[in-house]
Amino acid sequence: MEKEKTRISNFELMRIISMIMIVMWHLILHGGLLNATAGTKLVLEFFVLFGAVHVNSFVVVTGYFQCEKDFSLKKLGHLITSVWFYKVLFVCIALIMGTFALTKLEIFHELMPIDMRDYWFINCYLALYIISPYLNILISKMTQTQYRKLIIIGFFLFSIIPLITNHKTIANDGYTIINFCYLYLIGGYLKRYPITENIHFKNYSKNKRQCLFLFLTILLCVFNFICYQFSKNLITMENSLIQKIGNDFIKNYRSFSNPFIILQTICYFLYFQTLTIKSKKINAIAKHTLDVYLIHENYYVIMRLYWYLKTGLWHQWSGYIVILLVIFVPIIIFGICILISMLKTKLFQFISNRKIIKRTKRKVYQYIEDF
Repeated sequence: MEKEKTRISNFELMRIISMIMIVMWHLILHGGLLNATAGTKLVLEFFVLFGAVHVNSFVVVTGYFQCEKDFSLKKLGHLITSVWFYKVLFVCIALIMGTFALTKLEIFHELMPIDMRDYWFINCYLALYIISPYLNILISKMTQTQYRKLIIIGFFLFSIIPLITNHKTIANDGYTIINFCYLYLIGGYLKRYPITENIHFKNYSKNKRQCLFLFLTILLCVFNFICYQFSKNLITMENSLIQKIGNDFIKNYRSFSNPFIILQTICYFLYFQTLTIKSKKINAIAKHTLDVYLIHENYYVIMRLYWYLKTGLWHQWSGYIVILLVIFVPIIIFGICILISMLKTKLFQFISNRKIIKRTKRKVYQYIEDF
């Protein structure tokens, strides 16, 4: 019997690292940790800034793989079912524990499979997946020159202009379907035209490309951080125009559409593209990364998690302790969420294997496809 091949794990590792960094981002922001002392706050602000790239990376990698795939109702259904499962699970826990006083309307909202009030990322991701077949048509029809020009035009329209106009001309702070579509197109471009075939990089060795993209990822993050710190000085100037420039950058320094973060996302993605890793364990864990988001960003989890962690009191401790907690607590949260997701997967597999469920799903999917 032919031995089963292990899928390359470079982007799976990226998903794992990115989700841990997203948990760290939420811990710092939701936990109010930026109220720390000056030295510690500076480090935490840098962590937050570096965390912005990881949300974008999930969308870019989606475009990278989905640009050559067909739309799947089963995948869409599985995602919606996962969202609904966690919404129902945590609202039931909240009701049983009596920690929240919920109205009938609030309970009704929580029992709906999709709720536009919560999970902004999932809502944009679902919309992106639904329109992805049409983006794929665009991708397949364009020449490389046309595609490259579209990416450059999109960079000015959806990244630079929103920054310099503070979203008054084109509103795109990164929490939009516009940004998701743009990142998806970037992922598709990197798939169709690999960096190894680029005239500027094809003569570079693999190690040189790895070092280059890792260096650029860090450099762009540091430069953005320096601009942010410099902008704090600009808002103290007497000139109103300079104050506005500084204030606008402070408002958008960690925006997912920030030009520095867009470029950093591309370099970060390209770094992992140069890696060659094969690991069944990494692949197995990476399958559950989206569930980590659904669990730790659930409204009822947010309302209690940071209260249990007592993050509001962390600023009283030594800066070194706070930084260590910020590094290791997200890893623990990530691990717990992965275990919950694995249990959910087992439950879903058990339910899906029931004959009545199989027949019902088949009929529903067939009806939707025929429609």
